[in-house]
Amino acid sequence: MSVQEVLDEKRKDVDDNSLKAIMNIFITGGTGFVGTHVVNRLIDLGHNLVILTRRREQFLHLQAQAHYTSHWPKNFRNYDMIYNMAGVLGNDKIPFSVYEEAHISIPRELCARAAHRVPVIHLSTAYIDSETSHYTYIETKRQSERILKNHFEQVTIVRPGPIFGPGDLHHLPLYKMVKKLGIFCPIPGGNNRFCPTHVSDVANVMMPSVAKPGVLQIAGEPVTIGAFMKEVSRWLKTGTPFIRIPAWFKKDFFGVDRVFESDVELNRDYPNIISDAVDWYQEEQLV
Repeated sequence: MSVQEVLDEKRKDVDDNSLKAIMNIFITGGTGFVGTHVVNRLIDLGHNLVILTRRREQFLHLQAQAHYTSHWPKNFRNYDMIYNMAGVLGNDKIPFSVYEEAHISIPRELCARAAHRVPVIHLSTAYIDSETSHYTYIETKRQSERILKNHFEQVTIVRPGPIFGPGDLHHLPLYKMVKKLGIFCPIPGGNNRFCPTHVSDVANVMMPSVAKPGVLQIAGEPVTIGAFMKEVSRWLKTGTPFIRIPAWFKKDFFGVDRVFESDVELNRDYPNIISDAVDWYQEEQLV
């Protein structure tokens, strides 16, 4: 059955009163860390989802409300909304071509295929105006925002702080280092602040009934790197001697304050963020 046949069939299954609340949504990045949480919330709300993925065969066993495809639709006339969550996190070892495909090519493809009027929810980053060594990551993220805003009439740009929680593999090495080695090396001395954000808070504000056109910044409460990692060591039940590296050694992504104002009030504080992440790591036998 084609994607269009799936969407048409699902529309027959809802009555006229509920049809206004049930939407056909096209999603990129729906199999990643944040995307998985967003997809699960949308499914809970009863929406019909078509998720673009290269690994379609891995997801055929999942919920019936989500249809996984490796093909772009010819057009988006039968979709009520687009979620663009495809992305690559900052890493100096990742070539530009990878960032270009995720952050530039996909938004351009959406613009080429979808009408101006289709509402778009785009996952960006609170670091969009920051100067860091992850220049390629930030610059391609900026381009993705510009591309979508120049084409679509209704774009919600969600800019979260660093995201933690169940499913987070990006920050797993930090937890592993504390668990296995019992050390952590904060720069400079762990006194710089950042705004850890729970993935469930990000998913909540990305729901169609919450997200509105414009920029929506999401950031957890500011906390020092030192306090955050001490809480990590407490949940991992391990002592954590800190090897303090002076600021002149390396002034990088987490080497300076990264504090952002949140446009919405969030539910999770940083101890809760850490406990949820550690619980998931332990369930998956990752730490």
